[in-house]
Order: sequence, then C-alpha cells, then structure tokens
Amino acid sequence: MRQNIKLTVLIFQPPRGVSSFGLSVALFATLLLTLLFIMQMGNAQAAATAEPSAATGRSALAAMAATRQITPALAITYTVSADVDACGDASSLTAPLGAAIHHCVFVQNTGNLTLTRHTLSIPALEVNQTFDFTLPPNASLLIGNALETTAGVSATLGTYTLNNNLLSEATFTSDTEDAQSVTASATAEVTTDGDASVLLYKRAGNTPDVCGTIGGVSPNTEIYYCFII
Repeated sequence: MRQNIKLTVLIFQPPRGVSSFGLSVALFATLLLTLLFIMQMGNAQAAATAEPSAATGRSALAAMAATRQITPALAITYTVSADVDACGDASSLTAPLGAAIHHCVFVQNTGNLTLTRHTLSIPALEVNQTFDFTLPPNASLLIGNALETTAGVSATLGTYTLNNNLLSEATFTSDTEDAQSVTASATAEVTTDGDASVLLYKRAGNTPDVCGTIGGVSPNTEIYYCFII
C-alpha cells in the first residue's frame, strides 16, 4: 500500500532577540522530528505490505497441499497373442478360427496409495476373479498364464479358443486399506481370418505330467514331451 506524505516547511524570520545559535538548535530539532516522522511512516508501509505477502504465502501453501492430494489411480493394458507361452504387445490380432489366443492384462498403480484387494472382470471370457495382492505406488502386475506362480495369487488368464470375432473389455478394480476404490478398463479385439484350423505345440520338460519349456538338456537326460492342440 502506497502512502503519500505531505510535508509543510515553514520559513519564518527569527524574532528579535533570538541569537543565531538558538535558531540553529530550533532548526535542528525540527529536522530531527521530521526525520523520525518519515521513518515511522515507512515502517507502517512495510507492515502493510507484509500482510498481503503473508496471505499470499498461505495461499501458495494451500495450493501445494491440494496438488499433493492423496488419491488412488490405475493404468491398464489388455493384450492378445497367438503364442500360448507369452503375452502379446498389441491389443488387436488376426487369427484363424480355432486358434488358441492368450489374453494378458497389465496393471500399474499410478496413484500414491497402496492397493490391496483387486477384481478382474472380462465378461466376454466369463472371467470374474477377486484376489488380495499388495500393489504399492508405481508397482505393476501382469495377469496371464503364469500369474499364479509369479505373484502367488489365484487370478490367472488362460488360453481361449477363437470361435468367432471377439471384442473383449477387461475391467480392473482395486481397493485401498481404507476402502477407497479405483477402476480402469481396456479393450482387446481378435478378428478371424479364413477357415478353422488346428495348431499343434510341442513342449519338453524334465518333470512328469508337466508341460515344460526347456530349450536343451545334457546327454542321457530323461525328458518328457507334451503336445498342446
């Protein structure tokens, strides 16, 4: 706040009988009082300026606190692949009728709260699974064929036979420990190409009744084969 200070200087003739010394003392006292008055007005102006600055600072702190608001958030990617052993990197695919399609859902916690309970719903595949898993901020979870062994939870997505064109939506809902909920969804599409066909996969392993994925073994090692049709 700006204040205008008006000073009035009186010029007067000294009365008779007043010496030059007495006049000098009077002028000095007047100048001193004027200087003190100016300093006092300056302090008042500084205090008035400081009050809006303090209010502005409080407003800035409040805005920063609002920016750092704690909320849950999710990002989801839904992919399809004709490889039954690997997740794809695309959300659309063309495959022949009868092909085995591997569906995968990738979820990332993009918020600043830990998510603990989750539900995956894919109506087109008749999937509706709820499971507990600790997913801290910035952590991710891949739901596919191998989720049960890698994450220790029961939610898995297997391979599904392509009988016709498929447009599928995956919805993933997560809850925090204090019951806040967040939902994200994504779609994937598989288009048929040509007539029905049969795909045959051969796998090798060293454990009975388990389809292994070993690439090589030492001589004289007993191995077991399985076939996926």
